[in-house]
Amino acid sequence: MKIIHTTIIFLFFICTKVGLSQNIQIDSLKAELQNSKEKDTTYLKLLINLADLHVKKNLNSTLNYAEQSIILSDSLGALKEKARSFHIKGIAIARHLSINEGLPYYLKAAELYKTLNYKRGSALCYNNLGIAYFNNGDYNQAIKYYSKAAKLREEIGLTNGYIKALFYIGLAYGEKGDYHGAVENFKKGLKASEDNNNLKQASKCLTALGNVYSHQGNYPLALEYHNRALAIAKKEKDDISISDALMSIGNVHIRLENFNKAIELHSEALKISKNNNDKNTASILNNLGEIYMSKKNYKKAHTLFNEALTKFSTKGNVGICLNNIANVYLAEKEYDTALQKFEKAKQICLSVENQRGLCDSFLGIAQVYFLKKKV
Repeated sequence: MKIIHTTIIFLFFICTKVGLSQNIQIDSLKAELQNSKEKDTTYLKLLINLADLHVKKNLNSTLNYAEQSIILSDSLGALKEKARSFHIKGIAIARHLSINEGLPYYLKAAELYKTLNYKRGSALCYNNLGIAYFNNGDYNQAIKYYSKAAKLREEIGLTNGYIKALFYIGLAYGEKGDYHGAVENFKKGLKASEDNNNLKQASKCLTALGNVYSHQGNYPLALEYHNRALAIAKKEKDDISISDALMSIGNVHIRLENFNKAIELHSEALKISKNNNDKNTASILNNLGEIYMSKKNYKKAHTLFNEALTKFSTKGNVGICLNNIANVYLAEKEYDTALQKFEKAKQICLSVENQRGLCDSFLGIAQVYFLKKKV
């Protein structure tokens, strides 16, 4: 308990220090703004920096400074600054309101950067559009914009950004169930990572390739890739990548029905993931739910799936998790509740074109009607 308390106190002081530092910055910029005699490019940059610093803190302040900077950009003919202002506005709206409401501002910024032939700015906007569509579960649009970002980053030599874009293109293809597209992009990302000695990203690509081969039933190859990823992650002392690799190796053992080994690996991964507040916590919980489902421990499966459901952020994953919850009710012969969950999952998967999840929903619905007739 002492270690936990010390960690919390340590993190509190870090967060407080960061917050105080930002407040000092904001106060300093505000003072400069008030003392400025002319609304020139210096004044414009102050507005943009203030908008940027308020993104996480206050939506209204961000929008206020961003709107002022857009108007001043127009009067000064400063298109690059106008694009950045739109971009900041999009980030703030997506963060505080909804992803969909932020999209038009990313697009406006991207178009302005394109007009200026400022590829770095365009790539950043396209990448944010890819993130937004991916989180919405619209994988076709995510692939479109991640691909644009990858192309521009390759052209201007932003290697790390290029590799990350390839990785997310691969993830989007994987979510669609297009494993050929996933493998192609993960292998491109792996080669670029190895060529540039980017071990962290190489580990992620290896894990992703292992996941694809596992889905295809090639378990020896899957374990080979996952163990390579785990070795790199441990060498780099990268907790998140270690957790990812352990979870992925555990997934292979689920498919091989080595359930006790799978629980051991996932439990270790979950501990690391929770300690690092990692987004993969939801996936690990979901996988543990599947394991306990296979062991017919339905009470434990319910608990894990429902906790996972509260943590998933993308519609595609929510649909898959609802299918899993429905399958537990199906196994418990609670057919009406199972049907309700499958129908809800179907609508979500249909809305984001998640073919794999949609197939599971239709299969589950068919099973419900078949089993109800037998009762």
